[in-house]
Amino acid sequence: MAIGRAVKNHKVGEMVGVTWINSACGKCEFCKKGMENLCENMKFTGYDENGGYAEYIVVADDYAFKIPKGFDEAHASPLFCAGIIGYRAFKLSAVKKGDKLAMFGFGGSAHIIIQVARYLGIETLVFTRDEKHQKEAKSLGAAWVGKPDSKPPYLFDSAIIFAPDGRLVPYALKNLKRGGNVTIADIYMSRIPELDYGLLYEERSVKSVANYTRGDAREFLDLAAKIPIKTQIREFTLEETNNAMLLLKQSKIGGSAVIRVGR
Repeated sequence: MAIGRAVKNHKVGEMVGVTWINSACGKCEFCKKGMENLCENMKFTGYDENGGYAEYIVVADDYAFKIPKGFDEAHASPLFCAGIIGYRAFKLSAVKKGDKLAMFGFGGSAHIIIQVARYLGIETLVFTRDEKHQKEAKSLGAAWVGKPDSKPPYLFDSAIIFAPDGRLVPYALKNLKRGGNVTIADIYMSRIPELDYGLLYEERSVKSVANYTRGDAREFLDLAAKIPIKTQIREFTLEETNNAMLLLKQSKIGGSAVIRVGR
């Protein structure tokens, strides 16, 4: 690791992580409102700027984050994507201590956010079709688990949809308390079926997640160290990346896949 003369937040030898957001412009109307996650001129790591699968990357000081104490680089990796995005969805869900939170899908983000919810005194219900994932959810403290179309034992206060299946939206709304909200944590989702207005009535809402702010990242990483979050990973070499992607598509990886580049 090397640093430029103007760097203030880091020093040589520190372990840091770089997220999907490489930079925001700081000048558009959204950045000025503190909504940099909606920046009109955002640059993304591995898409607009070199990085992602690289051994070396150059990033601005304020877009690199210290890896929390107690984590090695491999187990910290899921925190910087699945964790931060999941945390943004968790915040938008407005769930609080004593509430009941439904989680649809149990991949990398859900494995992490269920630990956040439990730490903050929030009861979780997990909907997932995979029996292995159901067992994992139970082991991580879920109060109830079932398949995506299962009838829960009671209504929930909020829901986060991690699985990119639009059919889950009306189902989540159907089992949502008055005034609750459904938060969609996906960058892509299949078509949402036509909704009966009765599902939205009584001030229920549906919202999407678009990226996250640096504030979200810092809050979450601090919380990850306090809990502390235990990430479940399966490591692959760079040459095994295509196989890792296939296994993810087939839901055959518990937790998160980590690609080790170099060394």
